[in-house]
Amino acid sequence: METDTAVTSPEGENRTGTNIPVCPPAAASWFRTVYSQISVDDLGGAYNALLLSFTQLERVYRWSQSPGQLPVVGRPGAIGKWVTAGRGGRGRGGPMGQGRGPNIGTSAEFATEWWTWWGLLQPAWRTRDAKNPLRFLRTGYPATHGDWGVLRQPGQNGVLSLVAGVYWWGKKLLVENRSEDRESWEEAVADLKWVVDGLRAAEIGEGGSEIESDELRTDVDI
Repeated sequence: METDTAVTSPEGENRTGTNIPVCPPAAASWFRTVYSQISVDDLGGAYNALLLSFTQLERVYRWSQSPGQLPVVGRPGAIGKWVTAGRGGRGRGGPMGQGRGPNIGTSAEFATEWWTWWGLLQPAWRTRDAKNPLRFLRTGYPATHGDWGVLRQPGQNGVLSLVAGVYWWGKKLLVENRSEDRESWEEAVADLKWVVDGLRAAEIGEGGSEIESDELRTDVDI
């Protein structure tokens, strides 16, 4: 797991003392709350890059909230408990607050659950990896990709749950100190970032905005 790859915000700054991208001060309150729950520990450059992509996606969505949600069929039970408990924001001193999150079991158990749910959420045009059917290829698609289907859910009922899942998974790997299980986590982070970037590109193509302003800066800490 990488720990030394700096990931900067568009303004070129990170949270003091870490490589964790900072949260935009103009972000909606729901985003600031959940961001504080999934950015307590520095899990390395790949995860920090995912955090930045996630922030940029929700900014393009204008911090809006979708009336829908990601399908819950196949969703890891730990994620469901976290959502029900207010995503760590309801009573932040509680057992799931301050980035602690829910009990996900072992990293191996959660990995299987996360990948299974991830597979159920993918659009039909994505191709599974013949060498590992739980995973998907990220090459060989048209530049425009295609309809992202159920994955397009702005707000806290969208890809946040997936990002939170890999955050707890990464933290569990650090506790377990099982380097042999990190490859699966790193692949999950990479594939999730690829999808988040694809969602953002699709949104910009449909009229979203990438205009930077003082209200959309990401160089100020929470």
